[in-house]
Amino acid sequence: MALACAFALGAVVIAVAGSSPRNRTLVAELWRLYRAECLVVALVLVPAASGIAIFFIALLGFGWRGQVEMARLFGVAEFDGLMRATLLCGAAMIAAGTFFGVAALWIVAAASLAGLTAATMPFRANPRTTRSALVAGGILVLPMLLLGHIGALRAGTDGFRWIVLVYAVVEVNDSFALLFGKLLGRWRPLPRLSPHKTGEGFLAGALCGGAAGLVLAPSLLGLAPFPATCLVAVILFAGLLGDLLTSALKRWQGRKDFAPLHPAMGGALDIYDSFLFAAPVVLYLRNAFL
Repeated sequence: MALACAFALGAVVIAVAGSSPRNRTLVAELWRLYRAECLVVALVLVPAASGIAIFFIALLGFGWRGQVEMARLFGVAEFDGLMRATLLCGAAMIAAGTFFGVAALWIVAAASLAGLTAATMPFRANPRTTRSALVAGGILVLPMLLLGHIGALRAGTDGFRWIVLVYAVVEVNDSFALLFGKLLGRWRPLPRLSPHKTGEGFLAGALCGGAAGLVLAPSLLGLAPFPATCLVAVILFAGLLGDLLTSALKRWQGRKDFAPLHPAMGGALDIYDSFLFAAPVVLYLRNAFL
């Protein structure tokens, strides 16, 4: 219901903006983004609601796509052997987190990192070695290791409810930050790191995402107002850090977006970066809020 209300509010805002002829081009773009947003939400919540096995398969698909995007970002798509190795390691990490928990996830992650490091040692004389090792680590951390944590969150007690809460907060925040940033945004506090983010969009996104979380946290998890507020603040902050970190990676490599998954919204890591970071943080802290 909270997500439905958020979608309805977004549609109303776009419709009101469309009443001005000068916004016609912008509003047409916003409606395209609105339709894409429906698909973005469904790709997370439908598999999560369909059971742990279906969600695991969805995480594997996302992990493969994230690996491709990370490799292309660093310009080393030609390392086919490395990509296959990291895909296998990443699949093992997602499986460990989803079906056996966080401890198993970290054991598999440590073994995978050690194996990939050993595999790259014979190529240290190659000038691309440092970059290849960096990409191997980046592929494992973003998104494979994080996806393993998301699988562990879904597999835990009330896992689907936790996924809905975290995802709703970050997605409502991101969506309304984009919407109000495009309509009203003037001040750009991070012109080099994230030139398209505006202060007005940030404030609107935080208010809307926070409101969604404060509605969902008590109804889904039975949280009292104070722990619910603290939890929502943690989700928003972790999501923002994830967004800024992926932006820093892209700027480091001189790119605007990851390899596009959707022409209006960039790559999968552009779309889900906030969720990728917020969900693992909540996994480790959730007992503190209950």
